[in-house]
Amino acid sequence: MVKLLALAAFAHAGEPAPDALPAGTSVRITAIRRADAYRPLRRLLVGMPCRVEEPGLVRNGRDTWGGPMRCADGDLYYFYQVDVRVLDPSEAAAIGVPEVVVPGAEGGPPPSATPPPGGPVPTWPAGARGTVRALSEEDAYAHDAARLVGRACIAEAELAESGRGWWSGPMRCGEDRVYFFQVSLAREEVATDGSWPPGTRLRVAGIDDLDALAPQRGALVGHHCTVAEAPLVASGPDTWAGRLFCDDGARWQVFRARISAPTPP
Repeated sequence: MVKLLALAAFAHAGEPAPDALPAGTSVRITAIRRADAYRPLRRLLVGMPCRVEEPGLVRNGRDTWGGPMRCADGDLYYFYQVDVRVLDPSEAAAIGVPEVVVPGAEGGPPPSATPPPGGPVPTWPAGARGTVRALSEEDAYAHDAARLVGRACIAEAELAESGRGWWSGPMRCGEDRVYFFQVSLAREEVATDGSWPPGTRLRVAGIDDLDALAPQRGALVGHHCTVAEAPLVASGPDTWAGRLFCDDGARWQVFRARISAPTPP
């Protein structure tokens, strides 16, 4: 309630708009931009009241937001560029946004007791790391596939299945925060023991911003490399330091590199 009152006050006080809307904020969709994968559904969605879900919405344009919202139709949407109007508490209560009917929630229809064909629904929990393998043509980032494919990303919230082999949700890809609609991911199994010995063949999954090689990460991330001369040693919670000899013939001295085993052929 306090958060909603504070957010509504911006419109009346003429103060700068916030850069984020927290989970639980009640909003109404006012527009869906051309770059958003849900643009074709704008006639259905514009005007619909929704509740912001974790981890909240982030501003990604002058008037646009990106992030997850559960709307009055009960569905969870991951928007890329959507315009919203924050509802004041009385308006939100009047249209029942906090009581959006969610399958399995109290008062809502029970979830299906029949598991889908092929076993239980796979999950991609918050904090799990993966490498972008492909982007659907329906994803708002499809035009940026050349830059994103091969990058290591971390799920900022649990991802939802958005088709067979596709995932939807917010991920942190290095310095970029991305809300995917349909992304194919390869799970990254990062070593957690003391070191990677010389001769070990690895895949470079990322370069931390604190590494001097950060401006050159595009030339290194995604390559298969061999640990050279001495073991790689831990330089952070999930980063490694040492010398690598890579498949393009380049040699690198990394300080804070994220490493995974290469994907089997």
